[in-house]
Amino acid sequence: MATGPPFGFGIQGPDDWARLETAPNRWQRSVERLLDPPPGGTGRLPAAARRDAAGVLEDLVAVAQHTGVVLCLVKLARDAGGRLFYGSLTLGWYDSAPVPADLAFARLVVGRADDVEELDTPTGPGLLHRTTEAVPPEWRDLFGGADAHAAQALVPVPGTRWTALVSGTTSNSCHADLLAGLVRRMAGSLRVGA
Repeated sequence: MATGPPFGFGIQGPDDWARLETAPNRWQRSVERLLDPPPGGTGRLPAAARRDAAGVLEDLVAVAQHTGVVLCLVKLARDAGGRLFYGSLTLGWYDSAPVPADLAFARLVVGRADDVEELDTPTGPGLLHRTTEAVPPEWRDLFGGADAHAAQALVPVPGTRWTALVSGTTSNSCHADLLAGLVRRMAGSLRVGA
């Protein structure tokens, strides 16, 4: 079940990414819609690739449901070489009660990571953390490559115990910098209200 802070908020993702519904009664239809793209997108996937892509999206839904993600965006496309490209962007919230949300707490969450940069956002200062992780075999067959590239922005909301978590994953190392830029831009678009 999606959870979030007691205050209003807004955020903007890339216009050409599709929303993946994660609610129990809507996610299956959403996955089917993403796998039947309009002409000029990924094209009709072969049956095996379609099953594997559905599995990747279903895994994303399961993680989103388990972690309380409130927004999930997905991009399925073909790159210039014709290979299938996958990217995801999510927004979740972390409640650090009784500890106040601040940059010091965000640094504790990130730990002693090497690839961390500070962000200036309208909400306040945040951190961007980048990682590379091995992927399951079905990702290798579907997208190529042995690694997934991830970026996560942690944006503490001053005066509260809530930290926004804007996360992204891509299947292609060529898109890792683009993904980090999208996470940075999405985190920068976060607006919170009373």
